[in-house]
Parts: sequence; structure tokens; C-alpha cells
Amino acid sequence: MKAATFAAVACLLATSSMAVAQKVPRKLKDVAPAYPRASLERGDEGMVLFELRIAPDGSVERALLLRSGCQRLNDAAQTAVRQWRYEPLMINGNATAFTVLTWVPFRLGARNGTRPAADACVWKDIRPTT
Repeated sequence: MKAATFAAVACLLATSSMAVAQKVPRKLKDVAPAYPRASLERGDEGMVLFELRIAPDGSVERALLLRSGCQRLNDAAQTAVRQWRYEPLMINGNATAFTVLTWVPFRLGARNGTRPAADACVWKDIRPTT
């Protein structure tokens, strides 16, 4: 399951000046979330939207859950995004912390004719629109 990142929405947080970054940092390590067994059995699908604070070394310093299409998937999504790593954002030769919005989708493929449980989360695209 590949999570997409709003690279264009990266909020660069330079403390002393309005410096411009050369390029938006790319994700170096992408850890896919483990689909919770109960959610698999139930047929849950959904998206979880996070605001990630990326430290100067590229590690995820904070993962703030902004919105969720299925609360039962939140812990798995958070566990995955906390393991992600980004290349450092260089501004004026210095690695700088930044913030990025990202979503983690949970989609099930064909279920071989089985139906989701009555209380299953139904897929909703909760990505912000531009």
C-alpha cells in the first residue's frame, strides 16, 4: 500500500528569513501500514490524513492526525508514518525542519464475492482539494 504525499503543500519553516528551498524533499523510506486483522475481516476501507513535522535529519518528529475515514485504521497508519524518512530540506546550506501533509490509504482489492460487514468503514476520499 503506497501512501501519497502532498509535496506541493510542504510548509517550509525557516526561522530567521524567508529563504527558498531548492527542491521539495523526497521520501527516502516508505513503510506501508499493516492492515489490522479485524479491519481485514470486517472489510474496512478508508484514508487517514496526517500533518507530519519532519526534523532536520529527515525523521518524523510529530505525526498529527488531522482526519480519518475509519478510526479503526488510525493506529496502523500512525505506526507506519512514524517510520518514514525524508531527505533533509536544505535552505542556505542548512538542514531545516519542515511540515508536510500526507494521507495513508487503506483499500481492499476484490474480496472474492464476500461482502463487507454491516459496520465496515466505507471508502471515502478525504484528500483536500485544491
